[in-house]
Amino acid sequence: MSLLLLDSGRVAEALVEARTAVELGKGLVALDGTNIDWQMLLEGCYAALGATLAILGNRDEALAAQRAGLAIAQTLVAADPSQVAMQTELAERHEEIGKLLWSTDRAAAVTAYRAAIAVYQQLVIAQPTNPEWPPIVEELTHTIARK
Repeated sequence: MSLLLLDSGRVAEALVEARTAVELGKGLVALDGTNIDWQMLLEGCYAALGATLAILGNRDEALAAQRAGLAIAQTLVAADPSQVAMQTELAERHEEIGKLLWSTDRAAAVTAYRAAIAVYQQLVIAQPTNPEWPPIVEELTHTIARK
């Protein structure tokens, strides 16, 4: 919902919605920490909050939100490496962290981008007919080369 509000220019409302979604997601996970769907929901809420904060120029808080989502994605992928959706989220969290760090900590950004590339490459191997990931790998590789 927060991203829809952002798309319509309702930035303040988007931030409130994103923060509320994270709190609701935390509450669900607190009720049942074994529920993978709720963990995936919370990861997505952190991603949306991070994206909203980044658009608002709050890099540090955006980075914290993306890292919180990353931690959830890492845990879920470690528990079930065959989950393509969560591997995609894992790669995207690394990529977003790289973007947020690019202007202030190039070395950490490159590390994040390399982690994203590694996950995307695994996805290419797992689903070689999916055209989505090779261009992302190429773009990130090009970004790193420009450092």
